Amino acid sequence: MGNESFLVVSYFAGGVACLFVGLTASLWMRRPVHQITGAMPHKPWGSILLKSLPATLILLALAAFLSVSYTGCDKRPYDSIVADRSYMIARNLEQISSALSWVVAGVLVWGVIILFGLLAIRREHKQIGSSGINRLQ
Repeated sequence: MGNESFLVVSYFAGGVACLFVGLTASLWMRRPVHQITGAMPHKPWGSILLKSLPATLILLALAAFLSVSYTGCDKRPYDSIVADRSYMIARNLEQISSALSWVVAGVLVWGVIILFGLLAIRREHKQIGSSGINRLQ
């Protein structure tokens, strides 16, 4: 395989790997988020959160993938990039590393969002308990 073909194949393979990272993270979080949003007092908010989870994590991974530049700060010309296969591999690894970092940050943000959801559920249960009405049955 020539270096130009390797550049194209490795670029798309890196993109697929980053997409896989975002998809895996959203599937990993889907069940717990679904359980928590199902217990939220405001059902429309839970539905919106559940639908936006995969979109945000996948878009974060793809944005991280696209944020890595092959030309870099030293503004390497195309011929020099294609001639150096180890440079192309390093950029692909940087893209995947960037996607992992951004997805971890996204998972942390989702953790904070879920924390607020849990606090809303807790507040609703306290209000139900103090009023003597059990609406959950």
